[in-house]
Amino acid sequence: MLFDTHAHLQNELLEDQFEQIMERARQAGVEKIACVGYDLPSSQQALKLAQKHEEICAVAGVHPHDAKDLDESSLAELYQLARDPQVVAIGEIGLDYYRDLSPRDLQQKAFIAQIKLAREVGKPIVIHDRDAHQDVFDIIKQE
Repeated sequence: MLFDTHAHLQNELLEDQFEQIMERARQAGVEKIACVGYDLPSSQQALKLAQKHEEICAVAGVHPHDAKDLDESSLAELYQLARDPQVVAIGEIGLDYYRDLSPRDLQQKAFIAQIKLAREVGKPIVIHDRDAHQDVFDIIKQE
């Protein structure tokens, strides 16, 4: 069985090609695709796709680029998403020190909060690590 563990099928640029993409995946032997969220709207869209297509499962989380937007309200929303059985993991979470689109301290805070959420709902995490290896490792070890 082939399983694509990281796709962003909810990307609006792919919307008009979605059926062709899915057909090509089937023809290539891909039986399952993890549609990975990178913010709340994309995580919600990933879940909607998983609810419509049995070969898709959702991954919900806030990417380090958007860590600055992860407040208590959005974390509570993410928790509700994470409890859905079709959400199989929490991600794409982690640290990105290459682009630094969110301050590093907020990236770390968001990463830790989402690891705790994943532990609470009993789901694995999908990690994004770019130029932040030691901090990612230290946080995983700590958490």
